[in-house]
Amino acid sequence: MEYNESYFRKKANMKVMIVWLLICLILTAAYIIECVSGKRTLTYTVVFLIVCWVPVVLAFLFIKLKGLDTTYCKETVAVGYGLFFAFVAFTGNTLLTCMYVYPVSCILTLYKDKKLMIRIAILNFLLIVARLIRDVMTVGLTPQDVTGYEIVFALVIMNYLGYVLSISHTVESDGAMLSSVQANLDRVIQTIGQVKTASNS
Repeated sequence: MEYNESYFRKKANMKVMIVWLLICLILTAAYIIECVSGKRTLTYTVVFLIVCWVPVVLAFLFIKLKGLDTTYCKETVAVGYGLFFAFVAFTGNTLLTCMYVYPVSCILTLYKDKKLMIRIAILNFLLIVARLIRDVMTVGLTPQDVTGYEIVFALVIMNYLGYVLSISHTVESDGAMLSSVQANLDRVIQTIGQVKTASNS
């Protein structure tokens, strides 16, 4: 199979959008169930649904206009889902909501964009810091809360470090393989040239 950059970019964009859509569907179902059972207010659930689905709809419209092979899909997903995640993580009743970022951030490694992943990591870290400051100033922290934040910060650092190292390794490996193929091709061309010269002689 020949390499077609547009084809693989379309596949990556489609996979990222599917994962984003799935996580929104799952969280929507979970929050509606919580609202029905009385754990969430109707007002919060409505705001949640708006913040959840408006970025998704806008992203799909943007891709419809620009085409599935647009190079801006990754930024669109990062910003759109990032805003939704910030709302959920900052207003959630539990620190577990901070884990909602990983399905989408993980699939964004398909783009092999180390700078994008570092930017997402920094923003994610700052968001957790902002929530920590809010909790300290409003409700205070129990020893269990401190342990929870320690785990969350460790997960943020280790996960994004893993993503960045994986991307670096993949890019380096792909580059080495491409160089090897190019060197082999050069040797084949050189050998054909030598055989042609010998044949003419």
